[in-house]
Amino acid sequence: PVRSHFGSRWLKSFRFLPLSAASGLHMEASVVVAFKDDSRAEVLLGLKKRGFGQGKWTAYGGKLEHGETPDVCARREFVEETTVEPEALVFRGRIDYSFEDHEAMLDMLWMHVGNHQGGVKTKGQPTPPFTMHIFESVGVSAEPMETDEMAPRWYDTRDLPFEQMWVDGQLWLPRVLVPLDR
Repeated sequence: PVRSHFGSRWLKSFRFLPLSAASGLHMEASVVVAFKDDSRAEVLLGLKKRGFGQGKWTAYGGKLEHGETPDVCARREFVEETTVEPEALVFRGRIDYSFEDHEAMLDMLWMHVGNHQGGVKTKGQPTPPFTMHIFESVGVSAEPMETDEMAPRWYDTRDLPFEQMWVDGQLWLPRVLVPLDR
């Protein structure tokens, strides 16, 4: 296994899949894991209402626009999808994703923080590998509102809907739930 750095913690990668030769692009996205308050007892997730990931609970975020930094993207996407501002964003880590076959993702997902690797094939066409930048926010400016894209819900951090999330959420989200100072 490859060792990977996630925030201030080390973790083991799961399964390595080689870089798809057909893939030459690299996409980036940012997400915000928002806690309701300093107790960190509740975390905000959104139910994706349309498009890629429809029907899944996820952290709020999206793709970086040209020339945008990961933190600016995280804040912009959070505001667009919740109608409220996150409090101060704290960078928690970066994950580089690689999938050789989208259907095999459930069985063969691997997570590697630090190096660009891999690709996704959707309907036989390779999709570029991508990097996800993870930020946290303790507190938001008001109660999040439902938008055309996402329906918000505060979840108890001890009872998250992992079975209704992308499989990778089971791997990285628990690590973000732990404060950096522990």
